[in-house]
Amino acid sequence: AYEIRLSLVGSEMCIRDSINAEYGEKRNEEERKKAEERRILEHRRKLQEERKRRKEEKKRKAEELKTTEEERKKTEDRVKKREEEINHILEERRKKEEDWKQLDEQRREVEEKINALHLELQTVTDQMKKVVEDITESDRNVSIVHQDFQTGQTNIAEMKKIIEVERKKLEEERKKLEEKRNEEERKKAEERRILEHRRKLQEERKRRKEEKKRKAEELKTTEEERKKTEDRVKKREEEINHILEERRKKEEDWKQLDEQRREVEEKIN
Repeated sequence: AYEIRLSLVGSEMCIRDSINAEYGEKRNEEERKKAEERRILEHRRKLQEERKRRKEEKKRKAEELKTTEEERKKTEDRVKKREEEINHILEERRKKEEDWKQLDEQRREVEEKINALHLELQTVTDQMKKVVEDITESDRNVSIVHQDFQTGQTNIAEMKKIIEVERKKLEEERKKLEEKRNEEERKKAEERRILEHRRKLQEERKRRKEEKKRKAEELKTTEEERKKTEDRVKKREEEINHILEERRKKEEDWKQLDEQRREVEEKIN
């Protein structure tokens, strides 16, 4: 689209269009040149990388040839050593065959000596039979001693059973004591709850007394309620006193049980 102005007419518009077309062709030519330069640079970079890669491959192949030659030399050395070892083994085998011959002669001599020793062993066995008879008599005496030892062990086992029975009784008594302690703790918690309730009742009483002063017109109704609350408080106090007495009695029972437990432990010890 053209930007048409009122001031432009005829030949002036044609001149402007020709200038814009020349500028566009120059810019396209420059872009093509730049793209060609970039392509050439990229091609050079790839050629350099290819040269480096080929050099590295040549070095790697040369190193592999060196390693293969070294391994070939090592294998030849190992083969030579193995041949020497085989020759050494053959020589040792010959020497051992000669030694075997000497050993056969020695074995024959030893067999003759063994036959002589068999005769001596027969005489020794006769003597050993006599010794065994003496040992049997001593075994009988040992069996008598062993029976006495077993009777002592049975007595010890009976004593252990008695001790285990006493321990079980003590454990039962301990469990009972623990149950009683838990019951006492529950009662203590109940007492604390009662005392808290009593404190709340006292606060309620004070509050009601203040209401009594503040509300003189409602004296009759408040007095009746006060009497009822006092009756409830008195009943609650009686219950608390009764609980405290039971607690004292149980503490005395606890003391007696502890004394009995100590006496039983002393007896067991």
